[in-house]
Order: sequence, then C-alpha cells, then structure tokens
Amino acid sequence: MIELDLIVETEPLTPSLIAALCAARAQTMLICDRCRDPDAVVVATMEIPAMDETFTLCGRCTRALPRGYRVV
Repeated sequence: MIELDLIVETEPLTPSLIAALCAARAQTMLICDRCRDPDAVVVATMEIPAMDETFTLCGRCTRALPRGYRVV
C-alpha cells in the first residue's frame, strides 16, 4: 500500500480567484464540488498539488472532511 500525505493549500476567496475558478469551469457561479448544492455558499478551495486539481467546498462539506491531514 502506498502512503501519501494529503497536502491542502488554502487561499482566501478573493473576487479574482472566484472569477478565475468560474472561467476555468465555464460556470457563472461557484458550486460545491462535493455536494453540488447550488444554494450552498462556497467557503473554501482545496488544492491537491499531487493531482493538479482544485476543488471548491461549501461550509457543510468543509466541516465533513476527515481530520488529521497535514494542512499547509
């Protein structure tokens, strides 16, 4: 089994970051990538450099993430 540290890099949700994420996804608004609830407020982005992916998360889904990972 391969053991992998999950490194999560966070950034403030600035208007320019929101615009860039919306443009990259061809969407007019940010929607949580976990629950896909269009009424949920996106409060965080989670970047996983090893996968070269960035995900958006609402407050409920952010609180539901497993604890104990190294956060940078």
